[in-house]
Amino acid sequence: MYETDKDEIMLWDEYGEDQTHLICRWIELRKEHKLSQKQLAQKMDMEEEDIKDIEEGRKSIRIIMIIRLCAALKISPPTFYEYKK
Repeated sequence: MYETDKDEIMLWDEYGEDQTHLICRWIELRKEHKLSQKQLAQKMDMEEEDIKDIEEGRKSIRIIMIIRLCAALKISPPTFYEYKK
């Protein structure tokens, strides 16, 4: 779900929690590992469309997705939460 607030788009999951920071970190990590959405989808055994939906905020990020992302990138889940920006 999208909500506009002072010219910023915030991405919310179905429980009303802002997922903007999770999506930004997801994209940041994918790019750090020099992976396209298609390559990440292959590593995560997912469809490329699902990765696009996550990165564009059309699909909520659940904890299992973070675990799968971390496994695909060979990083620990706490590393996912180490924000650099």
